Amino acid sequence: MSIKTIRVSNFKSFKELTLSLNHFNVLIGANAAGKSNFLQIFKFLRDLAKDGLENAISLQGGPQYLRNIRLGPNKPFVLTVNCERPIKLLDRKNDLEIRSFEQTYTLKISFRKTRYEVSTEQLTLNARLFPFTNGSKTGKASAEIGHGEIVFLNDKGKLSVSAKLSNGTKLDYGSLLQVSRTDETSRISAPIFEDAALLPMYPSFKAFFSEFGTFDFDPKLPKRAIPMTGKRELEEDGSNLALILRHIAGDRQKKQLFSTLIQELLPFVDALEIEHFADNLLFLKLRENYEKEVGLPASFLSDGTINITAMLIALYFEQRPFIVLEEPERNIHPFLISKLVEMMRDASSEKQIITTTHHPEIVRHGGIENLLLITRDKSGFSTISRPAEKETIKTFLKNEIGIEELYIQDLLGL
Repeated sequence: MSIKTIRVSNFKSFKELTLSLNHFNVLIGANAAGKSNFLQIFKFLRDLAKDGLENAISLQGGPQYLRNIRLGPNKPFVLTVNCERPIKLLDRKNDLEIRSFEQTYTLKISFRKTRYEVSTEQLTLNARLFPFTNGSKTGKASAEIGHGEIVFLNDKGKLSVSAKLSNGTKLDYGSLLQVSRTDETSRISAPIFEDAALLPMYPSFKAFFSEFGTFDFDPKLPKRAIPMTGKRELEEDGSNLALILRHIAGDRQKKQLFSTLIQELLPFVDALEIEHFADNLLFLKLRENYEKEVGLPASFLSDGTINITAMLIALYFEQRPFIVLEEPERNIHPFLISKLVEMMRDASSEKQIITTTHHPEIVRHGGIENLLLITRDKSGFSTISRPAEKETIKTFLKNEIGIEELYIQDLLGL
């Protein structure tokens, strides 16, 4: 599953934003232009799916900091996410199988001073209809018999479902809403996102957002001893790196892949090992090719080595459909940047990636088609544009002026 387009209104430094995303995206811009605010959109979606609306807003600092300070409560907050993911539904009453490969979720919140309410919430499925044969196998693929849109709407607590389908096809709405009533409407007391049993496709849809990872590694934290009990997912600050490496070491195939990847960037590394201490603590150690008999404790490892190790795990071993890497160039020698970007682009075939950067080498190797430039307009609102779509930038490139040179000279916004 991936995000095709995201739209947001009255969110932090954004007044209005509509942006299409690639599988690999490089976000650049001056300090205080709004890069962190843009990333907060995805953190909000993750928190909404994992912890519910109230907690998601609280984690943004409350409604007064969720919305744009200048616009205030007079304008609603609106978030729309257009995604691609295969979803199947069944209408057993009409013997129909509904397949959707594209979904759009919209959340609209209205404000009253410090209070807020969900005024509208909508989930739209682009649907294709096929005959459902109740499990029988004919050996032939079923032909499509219709297509259109199915809309689940939460209008101030009133949940309804409607459809616009070709050939006048009718659906049994009761089978599409997992509620006690069998007609096309029902009352709910919370947003759709807070009731995983409400819609039959919802667990899959919710899981996508809840698995977002926004990584901002602190190389000091993985150098500490940590408890051997903990999550099998990499913490977003990298603090449980030793625990993740222990799990990788226990899988022969993963261990071989990790060894290949780390030696491509750090050829002097023979192995990264985990040492057990008393009180069930784990500690990271590194063995070099120059001296395989003695391992170096994590406290002696460079920040760059820690960051590279954490990034490789985030790129190739984390089972997340969408990740953010904040300033991955930190503490890394410029010579390795091109290889690191190559790995990001390779990993983006399996997961969607956004990386933020101030480094010209990432701009250079990231591909102009993947660059997103964030700036402030005359009113102070953040805007995002694609340098690849600007005629002035195309002219510079035709005259063999590198994209990284334009970035350094602050000419990408022309």
